[in-house]
Amino acid sequence: MKKVLVPALLLCMCLFTGCAKKYDSIKDYAQAMQEVKTKLGDYTIETVISSKSLNMNCITYKIDNLWKTETSKNGGKDYSDGILYDGHEVYSYSKIQNVAMPMPFKQILEQKGEDNEKALDVIIKMINPTGILFYWDLDDMVENGSNGWEFGKMTKKNNYQCRMLHHKSGGEVCVSDKYGIAVYAKINTPKQGEVEYNVKNISNKPLNVSDIGLPEGIKKMSMLDMLKNMTKLAK
Repeated sequence: MKKVLVPALLLCMCLFTGCAKKYDSIKDYAQAMQEVKTKLGDYTIETVISSKSLNMNCITYKIDNLWKTETSKNGGKDYSDGILYDGHEVYSYSKIQNVAMPMPFKQILEQKGEDNEKALDVIIKMINPTGILFYWDLDDMVENGSNGWEFGKMTKKNNYQCRMLHHKSGGEVCVSDKYGIAVYAKINTPKQGEVEYNVKNISNKPLNVSDIGLPEGIKKMSMLDMLKNMTKLAK
């Protein structure tokens, strides 16, 4: 009877409290979550980003390292602005003005004498408003064998079972073992103060390249072109 009872009790504990795999280090956990993301493939996530002075809804579409995030400041009624990375350039665009402008990060780094592909890669990932949720582990210290993260408890955030991680800087994330991404994050920023990220929905339905492209009718325009147009209007 005991041989049957003990496994049954353990099973019940797992069902109600959640049994999670243990990892030796944050680096091992980050690698495991990368495998989860690779296996799941495409992502569409809906997120609310909030602070004392900000309340913004986001929809992010992601295929491999390509992504597009559209934002709404009226509770998700209209997503009029967006930013995307198409594998070559990062574009910021407006559906109201029907204009998309490339963001010249590579040129800025070159002007500073920092032709650094690694730095450019970090910028491209984190300029995405929801980048921290996918790349919570983007920390140079992890690569050096140490890190600023430490494991917390298994809990539930936004109805997702997740693993809390606390950073020595004061930030925290809650990462879903099922999805490999953070479903909750809280960081401190110089301008906004404390900012929270709450994921409301996750889908791994396959996406098309058109899903992460510029919306129809939006024209690409360089900074130089925009300045020329402003000069014409001023005459």
